[in-house]
Amino acid sequence: MTLIKVKSRGTDNVSGRRNLIINGDMQIAQRNSSSANTEGYVVCDRWKINKSGPDVSTYWHSLSTTDTPYSLGFRKSYQFHVTDPQTPDAAADYGELEYRVEAQDMATSGWNYNSASSKITLSFWVLSTVAGTYSVYMRALDTSTSTNGAYSFNYTVAANTWKKVEHTLPGHANLLFNNDNGPGLVMYFPLYYGTNYTGTVTNDEWRAHVSAAQVGDFAQNFLATDEAKFEITGVQLEVGANASDFDHRSMAQELSLCQRYCIVTNNWHGGEYPGNATTNGMIGSTTSSQNNYAALPIQFPTRMRATPSLTAYDDTGASAVHYAGNARAYSLSPFGAAGGRLYVNNITSGGEGSRIAFNYKADSEI
Repeated sequence: MTLIKVKSRGTDNVSGRRNLIINGDMQIAQRNSSSANTEGYVVCDRWKINKSGPDVSTYWHSLSTTDTPYSLGFRKSYQFHVTDPQTPDAAADYGELEYRVEAQDMATSGWNYNSASSKITLSFWVLSTVAGTYSVYMRALDTSTSTNGAYSFNYTVAANTWKKVEHTLPGHANLLFNNDNGPGLVMYFPLYYGTNYTGTVTNDEWRAHVSAAQVGDFAQNFLATDEAKFEITGVQLEVGANASDFDHRSMAQELSLCQRYCIVTNNWHGGEYPGNATTNGMIGSTTSSQNNYAALPIQFPTRMRATPSLTAYDDTGASAVHYAGNARAYSLSPFGAAGGRLYVNNITSGGEGSRIAFNYKADSEI
């Protein structure tokens, strides 16, 4: 007789994609390997930089064998480096790392977020050259700001020492996550908040969002410390009351997940200008109203979160298309989440058979 072992589900959600964070181990950086004092999605995929004040450079940092997470399979971290020795404004300045989980991923995660007895756990590895107590601030954006849509907790690190932080959150009756592709749970990892954003708060419970009191005051001023460094990796958010080992995924899996939000190509797309013929998926025209153009189809390798903004660029990095040795302007037909067409305009020289090629960046971040 064959015996079948049945595992009860409970809150031990280990089926499917356990980690709700994409690129939590920072192994994908399609845009850049570093960025100097720039905000936004600039280096590691899915992770956003917000800042005001002293210059902060960010790096796709390679871990070494002396870094504790290395022995656990991690090879990259997101590193912040304060490069401006000026003292920041103690009130207005801030620096933080932000991550946004799609609302539908939270809604269908298996977390019974309206029950205080149902838990979800955040864990990550962190290192700072400035010892002190840091905070994590979370917001459930579909929940009314006047109710219980905000949550914060603290963690303490010693200087130059890797630490694994683990924190478990309960559900709350007022939480709401819509089943859509908008931002659901937003997590902020502050390096420093000025007093415009800090105050008396109650940690470790859901509360109303107050912009002027998101976390408690920072005893240490990371942004005022020249050459200060902070790095993070191994970020995992999972259903259940305990942190499990990091859910390592293959490079191919992680890249595919990231490409739902951003696609950056660095290889030529295109073909030959066909003149009045139709070839290689391009259409040429000699009518004055169409002014000699070629239409090049673009099919994204994965369906994106939403219709993206799209920029084509030539081999010099300019926002243009390479045509017969020259940079040509382009326009876009209506694009969708799966792709669309790019029109190369004003082809008046080079003739039939001339080379047309381009790279592109498509962005549909939340």
